[in-house]
Amino acid sequence: IAPSSLWGEPFTRAVGVLGAAGLLAGVAYVAWRLDRGSLAPGDAALGLVAVFMLTSKVVSPQFVLWLLPVAVISATPWRRLLAVEIPNIAVWFALAGEVFALGLYRPLAVARSVALTWMLFATLRHSSGTDSPRSRPRDRHRTPTASADETPAERTR
Repeated sequence: IAPSSLWGEPFTRAVGVLGAAGLLAGVAYVAWRLDRGSLAPGDAALGLVAVFMLTSKVVSPQFVLWLLPVAVISATPWRRLLAVEIPNIAVWFALAGEVFALGLYRPLAVARSVALTWMLFATLRHSSGTDSPRSRPRDRHRTPTASADETPAERTR
């Protein structure tokens, strides 16, 4: 089978269906973890962006720029983000220069996807959910009750 015959209609349709299924599964998993309180909101945002990037049919280097704002609010260490950014910078150079002609674009794009997958799973595994609203005490909206021996003037302070 010639490699060019694999890129036809059946392949692109299968990639589209698998990508959509992966996106829905990833969003459902992140939402479930966030609802349980075992995932911090910043980590959930980073996870959603990473899931989108991994399941998209397009490997666009500028998608990684979307990670920067959510990485700031996420608890993920910067070395994980750098592990994604280094192959991403290489992909940019591959698109802009002579590296594309050498056939290095696909290996660099795969390296970026592997690093992104590692960052996603490491972030989801290490997130404690301590920033989650569900992990805070439930009585934060209760009004403190006055003690029986306080005067009305003391209660207003």
